[in-house]
Amino acid sequence: MSIAWDSSDLDIAELVDLIVECFDEESDSDKISGSENVRRFEQLMPILVERIEEDLIEYNISSNHIQSELREFLDGLKTEAEPGKYFSENFEEFKQQIRAIKSEDYTIAFPLNLNFSPGRKREDFSALGYHIERVPRREWISQFQEVAEETEEEKHQRPSDDPLSSFMAESLNELSRNYTYWKFNIEARDQDFAIDQLEIVLEYLLGKLNFAAHSGTTEGISIDNSFWPSGWSDLKLPFIYFVFEGDEYTQFYYSEDFTPRDKFSVHSIRRSQFDRYLDEFPEPEQPYNEIEETFVNAVRTFQTAISEPNREDSFLEYWRCAEQLTLADEDDDMKTVIQRAAAPLEHENPELFRFRLQRAREKRNKLVASQSGLEFASGALN
Repeated sequence: MSIAWDSSDLDIAELVDLIVECFDEESDSDKISGSENVRRFEQLMPILVERIEEDLIEYNISSNHIQSELREFLDGLKTEAEPGKYFSENFEEFKQQIRAIKSEDYTIAFPLNLNFSPGRKREDFSALGYHIERVPRREWISQFQEVAEETEEEKHQRPSDDPLSSFMAESLNELSRNYTYWKFNIEARDQDFAIDQLEIVLEYLLGKLNFAAHSGTTEGISIDNSFWPSGWSDLKLPFIYFVFEGDEYTQFYYSEDFTPRDKFSVHSIRRSQFDRYLDEFPEPEQPYNEIEETFVNAVRTFQTAISEPNREDSFLEYWRCAEQLTLADEDDDMKTVIQRAAAPLEHENPELFRFRLQRAREKRNKLVASQSGLEFASGALN
């Protein structure tokens, strides 16, 4: 029988008890049998990881790796009379297991479709306490691209089995002079954490760059007749990453966004404002306080919105960004959110401004209702 678990009502000890019940008591390994046990485990395990991973943030380990280690640890509690109570009282034991995992130095190399005017090149960027360093194209080819290509070729006997060659042959993006090339260094206990952290840093950095480049502008009519739609900004996350553990290439990752990365550069008339905004932009570092975390998440959402080619999805991402910055209370309605977001803005025609805000709110309600497939009562989303 399928059971609906209300995770909000469960504390950590109760979650552990329910998860430990999923393991086969007679098995020497962390085996789980039966569809109901598998379903319960897959539903509850991510919830437990989410509850405890904040206490493990200093260990630079991914949620997937935490779950793998946690599964093994919880399986060892099958013989405990009260596994949930034991886990809660002996959480330090699990932390010691995590600390025992050796940290490695990872270097991740990647292209950005970010270009600079002559004489205005940036050699590095800082974001969220991390450093991203520019790599000259010649160094990129010899130290990263060719090493990755040769290693992948050696690992696969037939060219048709080489995933990197296949990906590059099918990709709409090429490793060309239209890009600049960068590297990111991080110490971590697994490379999934390294990639996840880099993407968070890049979402924030690109959001900052896009804000500096586009602040105060309105989107014009696109003259791009390509089959592929373009967002307001073409500056997006990389389409490929090369991961090195120490000096050894390990694997490549690619973005599931396969759209073209067209060259992006800042217009000459906006350069001084662009530089000033970059210098003034906040640079919080972990651990964030509540305000810093809200701001970082909003900038990342802004980056998603400004580079999203689908207009309706982009609109909703912008709305999410506004909510993240202005939704002080979960019980606030959307009218309050709009008034709070509009408060610092000035407009030469207040009546027209209010009319447009009302249209935006109605558009948001219509999109949310259509995407959820639900019928909302009149005023439910107001």
